[in-house]
Amino acid sequence: MRLYALHKRQFVAVFVLFFICLFITILIGIAGPSVIIQSSYYKSEDQQKQISGPYKLEASNLDKFHQRLWLTMKTTTDSNVRR
Repeated sequence: MRLYALHKRQFVAVFVLFFICLFITILIGIAGPSVIIQSSYYKSEDQQKQISGPYKLEASNLDKFHQRLWLTMKTTTDSNVRR
């Protein structure tokens, strides 16, 4: 579809349709489920075990892409958090 071959009404309709699709996509993204899963552990829960480990990290069956993400994950801890 060549834009310079469109009439003014068709040109406006293409852009209106684009923005409607963009708006629907944004609404689905906002209303959809969270894509980030976080876990929190506090110092009051067996402090000695938290310091020494071992830490058990559970993961469900992963496809190749998510396996690579899992292997490159960087675990960070903030031991100065006061609760």
